[in-house]
Amino acid sequence: MVARGRDNDVWLVDERGSTSRFSFGGGQSPLWSTDGRHLLYRSNQGSLVRRIVSGAEKEQEIGTTALAADYPTDWSPDGRLVLLHTLGRASNWDITTLSVEDGTRMPLIQTPTNEIQARLSPDERWLAYSSDESGRWEVYVQPFPLTGAKWQISMDGGSQPVWRRDGQELFFLGADSQLMAVTIQTAGGFAAGAPHALFQTRVRPSFEPFPFEYATIDGQRFLINSAEPGPGPTITIVSNWTAGLAR
Repeated sequence: MVARGRDNDVWLVDERGSTSRFSFGGGQSPLWSTDGRHLLYRSNQGSLVRRIVSGAEKEQEIGTTALAADYPTDWSPDGRLVLLHTLGRASNWDITTLSVEDGTRMPLIQTPTNEIQARLSPDERWLAYSSDESGRWEVYVQPFPLTGAKWQISMDGGSQPVWRRDGQELFFLGADSQLMAVTIQTAGGFAAGAPHALFQTRVRPSFEPFPFEYATIDGQRFLINSAEPGPGPTITIVSNWTAGLAR
């Protein structure tokens, strides 16, 4: 999936590299359903739209918002809930749930600090997200539904958490844009291993509205939105510059 052009539309890319336009009139932050049959995305007007990938049906609006900053970050495996991070009127970025069935919105994590990029584990028992409550972005995990328990996963800065499809590993981007991995154990309670680096990326630092810049399913292959390396700084040396003052 790619977004390109002045309208910021959603496009599909197949295994051959062929592209086809999927949204018309604007779209961003696309999410796949677990079965791969539907896509959900945010329209340029702020509504959340669901559409079957085959294109056989029209877009179905499942939720609207009066907020300009309201972005879907995950679609629950059972298809019932969408997680969003939303710029609140009386607070900063918060995490909200949206019911796909009736469009009901409920605040999930709402504090004076910022909470973004929420992702549910494949078994829907754990919620990973990024927060700057410590003064910098770090990745945390809480039980889902929330109980008040919380674990900090990253240690030296982190954002953009992504679960492996079996839920036994959690990935995130370190503050230096290294792709990090953490082993997760949930038998008898939650436990996270020490973060270790997989490889260096060229992903840009987090910026509003805090999109995810990479994806993986099995932890073996990663799709990464890399910034192209640009030319280095140009240094110009001017000699005998005082001679020009007399002109």
